[in-house]
Amino acid sequence: MKVRLLGLLSAMLGLVLGCGSGSLYTANVEGKVVYKGAPVTGGTLKFVSADNGEILAGINPDGTYKVTNIVPATYTVYVDNELLNPKKKQPDYNPGSITKAAGGGAKGGGGGPMVGPTPGKGGGGLPGGGGTTIGATPKGVGAAAPPGVTPGQEGVFVEIPAKYHTTGKSDVTITVEKGNNTIDIQLKD
Repeated sequence: MKVRLLGLLSAMLGLVLGCGSGSLYTANVEGKVVYKGAPVTGGTLKFVSADNGEILAGINPDGTYKVTNIVPATYTVYVDNELLNPKKKQPDYNPGSITKAAGGGAKGGGGGPMVGPTPGKGGGGLPGGGGTTIGATPKGVGAAAPPGVTPGQEGVFVEIPAKYHTTGKSDVTITVEKGNNTIDIQLKD
């Protein structure tokens, strides 16, 4: 009886200790985004996997990015820095300018006012981190930044070809393997 109980306890302990160590999210990737030999100095990266899962990361003002705790896979990479384009009209995130809230008329009742950053006020990094990882989302789930944080909003606009921020057009792919990866993203004409 004692032998069986000891065997059962050992098996249960093995299961408990083994849980969590087989996490799918065992990769980190960092690098620099470069166009024509110079860093892209702001914007957002979107990594899209074969099952359409998305990961967003901000591009720092020095062109670097960092994504932690993701699934090793091959990703198509999109780069969007249009938020920094001084020639492009930016969205108005002022809640006072909303005249009709979603689903509820002028007084709300269906989602409330939009909340977002004030264009041109910076943002970029998350507190306490070396990168601006926003998060991984499984297929069918939207990726939203935490309130008040817009990845890659800092920096200076660098004009890049539209294919890099147009869904289905980017020709950049990266393969992220288990462990730490350093992958520079080279954009070309």
